Amino acid sequence: MVVLLGLRARLARQIVDGTQFRVVWVLPDEARVKARRAELYPTGLYGSRISCLHVPDLEALPFTSGFAGAVIGQPGVATTAEARRILRPGGVAAVLDKTNRVFPVGQRGYPEGVGAWSHQYADPGNTAGSADALGGAAATGDLALQWVGRPGGDFGIDRQSRMPAPLSAGPVLIHQGMNRIVALDAYSGVPLWSREIPALRRINLPRDCGNACLWSDRLYLAVGDRLWGLKAGTGEFFHAAPVIGNSGGEFQWGYVGALGDRMVGSAVKRGAAFDAFWGKDAWFDEKAGGGAAKVGSDALFSFNLLRGGGTWRYTGGVILNPTIALAGDSAYFVECRNPSVAEGESRRLSGPEIWKDQFLVALDLQTGAKRWEQPLDTEDGTAAFYPQVSGEKILITSSRDRYYLYCFNAGDGAPLWQAANALPTTTTAHTSSTRSFV
Repeated sequence: MVVLLGLRARLARQIVDGTQFRVVWVLPDEARVKARRAELYPTGLYGSRISCLHVPDLEALPFTSGFAGAVIGQPGVATTAEARRILRPGGVAAVLDKTNRVFPVGQRGYPEGVGAWSHQYADPGNTAGSADALGGAAATGDLALQWVGRPGGDFGIDRQSRMPAPLSAGPVLIHQGMNRIVALDAYSGVPLWSREIPALRRINLPRDCGNACLWSDRLYLAVGDRLWGLKAGTGEFFHAAPVIGNSGGEFQWGYVGALGDRMVGSAVKRGAAFDAFWGKDAWFDEKAGGGAAKVGSDALFSFNLLRGGGTWRYTGGVILNPTIALAGDSAYFVECRNPSVAEGESRRLSGPEIWKDQFLVALDLQTGAKRWEQPLDTEDGTAAFYPQVSGEKILITSSRDRYYLYCFNAGDGAPLWQAANALPTTTTAHTSSTRSFV
């Protein structure tokens, strides 16, 4: 989004014709506004690529703060406090020289405490915390509306199907819809690019894992048996990586996660991931049964994002996709080594067998070597089962009739404590108990 402050028609048209920017052209003279609108209507550009607004005082702009990617005006206009106010973080202020050439004169920095949501649960460790300081906001009354717009509610599938979470880092917001994906300017809501990708669809994420992540200025997507690499800001396709060890074509790309200079993926048998979205059976809010089955992977693998190569592939038991997490210099997960599970045809895992012969495992992120493993015996997580890793702790949540919490040392897998909390109801008071492992 570019805001032009009081510029001539020729420059405004050059910016529209020579770029893909959405332009808001602000003029203090109402007669000029009417004339420019009359000129632009027949071109088909007005309202889609450019809008012209009458604002008598260019130092009292009727806009929300921090939405414009660039503000262009005459010296003394584009550099005012008001012009700087509407610039988004990373946005550029530019002025015209005597020959009507545009050159930048300043850039707005990113404020301290800005977080990111780069993976399904915020970060590779599944902490579900973006670490955003919210500008010091402590209540909803401290917040203000930034934008409302596309793509709208019809872009996605009903929320009961449990679609992947939106991702956001820097100025880009990524949103998956019904067989499609769109990138928006996070500060203005302007669509940057979109793609139709039917093979991208993945739902019932609480029983599976994320199919996308943001890393630096790149977006990675699991599409069939390939990992697509796209430039997050433009949608430009630059790379496709296969599932490592998929010589027979049996596997598709499951988990997607990046930490440091490593990309980590998992090999999932074709047809294991949930993609049915129509009907009551696709409202994945059940606590048991087929809709609560956990998707499992037969292998975890990794390669170097910066240099390529440096690949490794781990196979052991059947890895429960919701339990894969990356933190520090390790990859963590829970795997089931029960023979009946490993030898079974389906990788939608349910029934009592998947809760037998479980192990919590940590691998070296660079080499894939096993750091440690810990036999695991938790309450059956028939409704949900997932870990969160932060600092030196691993917290596993297993839910069924209650929420069961298990804490382990991330350095060696030693159990530290466990607790149980009753599910909240309207009639039963909340209770909890905590005890140390023996």
